[in-house]
Amino acid sequence: MTDRAVAVRGLSHRFAADAGEVLALDDVALDIAAGEVVPLLGPAGGGKSPPHRAVARARSPSQG
Repeated sequence: MTDRAVAVRGLSHRFAADAGEVLALDDVALDIAAGEVVPLLGPAGGGKSPPHRAVARARSPSQG
């Protein structure tokens, strides 16, 4: 991939829930080229926000 703008490796995110700890993301890898648009789709509670926050450095991932 040329002109890579975003590279994510080994991204994992866990959070506490009523039923215990939830692993929302597990060892995610992602490359996004400069100018590329990549949507993250899924149901509510499916783990779309944690990678956005981690890449924007608004929140630290559990790992990666």
